[in-house]
Amino acid sequence: MKSIKRSLLWGLVLGTVLCSSAVMVILFLAIREEIYEIMDYQMEQTALAAHLNGRPKELDTSSGFEEETISSVIQIRDKSGRLIYSTDPSAEVEAVGKTGFSHVSGEGEGWRVYVLSRKGRDIQVSQPISKRRQTVIMIAMETAGSLLSLAAVLALWIYLVVNKSFKPLKELCDSIRSRKASRLDPVNETEVPEEIMPLVVELNALLARLDDSIRRQKRFIADAAHELRTPLTAVDLQIQNTLEVPEEAEMGRMLKKMKKGIGRATAMVNQLLSISRTEETLGKETEDVDIMHVLRAVLSEYGPSFEMKRISLRLLEPIRPVTVRGNRYGLKTMISSLIDNSLKYSPRESSVTVKVRGEGQTLILEIEDEGPGIPNQERERVFRRFYRYHGERAMGSGLGLAIAKNVTDYHGGRISIEDGEGRRGTKMVVTLPIKGK
Repeated sequence: MKSIKRSLLWGLVLGTVLCSSAVMVILFLAIREEIYEIMDYQMEQTALAAHLNGRPKELDTSSGFEEETISSVIQIRDKSGRLIYSTDPSAEVEAVGKTGFSHVSGEGEGWRVYVLSRKGRDIQVSQPISKRRQTVIMIAMETAGSLLSLAAVLALWIYLVVNKSFKPLKELCDSIRSRKASRLDPVNETEVPEEIMPLVVELNALLARLDDSIRRQKRFIADAAHELRTPLTAVDLQIQNTLEVPEEAEMGRMLKKMKKGIGRATAMVNQLLSISRTEETLGKETEDVDIMHVLRAVLSEYGPSFEMKRISLRLLEPIRPVTVRGNRYGLKTMISSLIDNSLKYSPRESSVTVKVRGEGQTLILEIEDEGPGIPNQERERVFRRFYRYHGERAMGSGLGLAIAKNVTDYHGGRISIEDGEGRRGTKMVVTLPIKGK
């Protein structure tokens, strides 16, 4: 699992190490250049002092660096190159014919040489190159040690700062982890860092939606249990009455009542299953849906039922094909619920008109019947679950219009109820964006 904290720590520490290494290299080169310049200057001064003093034995030929003392070898030669004087006769340094600085090789040793010509004499000051390098390395190591100590302190500081910065996030995680599954109240946003505030805000919004969904599910289950108890209780009572009736004619009548009650309970169970499946699939399967293709499929299923009630069904199609981006099953369920509602409340030998048209980027579906109609004050309530305008006399379960509204809302649309033509019957109007979710 990827860790932002670990990546941040490694990145900062690695950056510190790389920067420190680069600084050490640059510092080493600068120190070496500076020390070599100082040593060369001292060699010049030593040669000049030997010329002015005339007594080289009394001169201090050390480099002056405490880390590694470098004794310069002073040699004086005449114009013929004969060695007149040497502070270290054992040092085998070749004579250099030209003045100024140069490098020469001796017995297994390289030398840095400076020659000063004065009054017919060549004063040659030499320093072993190995000693010069050792001095540079020792001074550079001391400097590098200080720099490494500083880098270590900086790395520790980075670790402490990152740990402290991530502490609110850890506390937030611990707070969420310790919650019980039933606790859906918002997370406290008081001490939340600005960088993760959007995440916490979205989390609280999700918790609010979950809480609302669970409350609705609990209310739905309670309502469903209540609604199912009524037809099941009636069926149980009818069974008891049937068992006590001796006449066959009366028994037949009681059995018809039982069948009607069982049919109502079955219809409600089917509606409950339809709601469950619709809510489950709405957010998963989205595609381009030809609304007329879905509508024709629904009407073909209900065709025999319309014929049994001798209801005239008229379909008015749009001029051009209308496609909606959405869930095919949900749209079919919505249309089925509206058609089923019109079928139930339409009287025999009446008519139902289904009209589809497109206006700009909006699809408009109208289903008009010649039923009893719905008063204005009831038109919002009928979309509630288990609400039936006609009360216990109603033939439906009170779920069809609730399903239709749920599907319409998901697709970013709107469903409303209007009077039918001539203020008779009911007209269901559904508007959906052609470019929906």
